[in-house]
Amino acid sequence: MKFVFVKDWGAFLGAEKGMFYCKVKGREIWRISPAEVRSIILLSDAIISTNAIKLANEFGVEMIFFERG
Repeated sequence: MKFVFVKDWGAFLGAEKGMFYCKVKGREIWRISPAEVRSIILLSDAIISTNAIKLANEFGVEMIFFERG
């Protein structure tokens, strides 16, 4: 199981066809199956879609949010 980080300013975490994906400035950075993910760690500068939240919930993927300080 992996820990996934979404940390870049303006990064977008979405879900499509049963997979998580991350885009930064419109360019896809990675794509991963939720079955491989234990936790998603997001910094406050990231954006997350409701589809990604639903997919995480379906697979019991923990979501951790950090505020930049």
